[in-house]
Amino acid sequence: MTVLKRRWWVVVIFAVAGGVLGAAYLATANRQVTATTVVNLNVISSDPFSQQRSPADMINADTEVQLATSSPVLGDVASTLGPGVTASHVRGNTQVTVVPATTVVKISYTDNSVSAAQRGADSVADAYLNYRGQQASDRVSTIIDQLRKREDSLRTDLVRINTIARGAGPGSGRALQAESDRQLATIELDSLAGQINTFLGLDTTGGSVLSKASENPTKISPSRGLVIGTGVLLGILLGALAAFVLGAIDRKVRDDFDVRRLGGGRVLGELSSKRGEVPASGQDADTIGTVRELLFATLPEAAPTVALADLSGGEAGPDVATNLAHSVTETGQPVRLVLQDYSPASVESITRSLDLSPNGTDSTVGESFSRELMTLVALRGKGIATVPPASDGVMTIVGLPAGAAQSSLLAAGRRGHAVVLVVAKGGTTREAVRRATEELPTLGAQVHGTVLVPRRRKPAKTPRSS
Repeated sequence: MTVLKRRWWVVVIFAVAGGVLGAAYLATANRQVTATTVVNLNVISSDPFSQQRSPADMINADTEVQLATSSPVLGDVASTLGPGVTASHVRGNTQVTVVPATTVVKISYTDNSVSAAQRGADSVADAYLNYRGQQASDRVSTIIDQLRKREDSLRTDLVRINTIARGAGPGSGRALQAESDRQLATIELDSLAGQINTFLGLDTTGGSVLSKASENPTKISPSRGLVIGTGVLLGILLGALAAFVLGAIDRKVRDDFDVRRLGGGRVLGELSSKRGEVPASGQDADTIGTVRELLFATLPEAAPTVALADLSGGEAGPDVATNLAHSVTETGQPVRLVLQDYSPASVESITRSLDLSPNGTDSTVGESFSRELMTLVALRGKGIATVPPASDGVMTIVGLPAGAAQSSLLAAGRRGHAVVLVVAKGGTTREAVRRATEELPTLGAQVHGTVLVPRRRKPAKTPRSS
């Protein structure tokens, strides 16, 4: 989670890219619209109000699906939809579903536009119901024709029987047989008449439309929300993976998490200026003041010594150490600033910016400058050990330049009460911080914290007067 929090911007970039790619896909993909018409099938029965079985049990789902997608139905639909539309094209775009345990059938049709899809679904439904009704009507007509043929045959037999009965003597065997045959023929004729009337009264309509396609929601594929959402989700996953990969291969110090993990303590403050102004101004001056107060809160009152090791690799010079010393004087306390192995140009720029006057050159100590509460000692080729301890109440700030020898840092840490690192955010390597801090604990030196600065900082354009 820490890696994701530190590189959340990577996840956001990938998520946005995934959404954009999803939108681009939608712009180029073929749009498919599916509309659905819902129909209710008519179950043909001689007595629809007194059935022992549920109408749904009399519907065979597989048969109805095959009937709705049969060649006669689809051929009729193709002719309705216009030239260029074939039955195979209609079959490929049609889907028929029978709702279980009901007589309801859903007919879906897919096309490139909403209107075309709705028209196709309604056309298939109408053709299916018409064909189903025609099939039922044809079956009933066939049955009635067969019953009428049997009725005609019985009427012929009845004429023959009546002729025999008139020619036979009363009470004779032939007369009795003729009367029996006539009664049987009459009974069967009455039954046939009843059956014919029953079939003539059957409702042979195929069914009815419950809701047209325009009354039902349409399904658009690919779904805009689904595609873009999937793109964003994949982007988040890839972004999270990229964040972990970047975290593994990154060699630079990026934030306070890196500082703490590498032994640099807490981040005391972060400067924003790309120029090493002396004295600091604006937000940077306030940040330096915060660093000063944090040091005051933990350092001893009697002659504390703080070493500032510059690991930024920039060209700004000892501006952080100098501004910290200047900030101490603003509280009314004396301070001694020791700059080790900085170039004469950097020292001259600082003395001009702070109006420091030369005190001469001491072969034991080095060049010395002073003004009111501040004394600056410039060491070249000499270690911090050559500087005598300050008197009580005088704080000593030791500035070590970028590229200073590890022995100089260790010496400053051994003599001082705290070590503060100056690290370029996104510029200083993790290895540089680790190398600077790994041996200090063995000397009893404490890395009090780190000041972050922008990478590639430059010296001030012109010396600023305090």
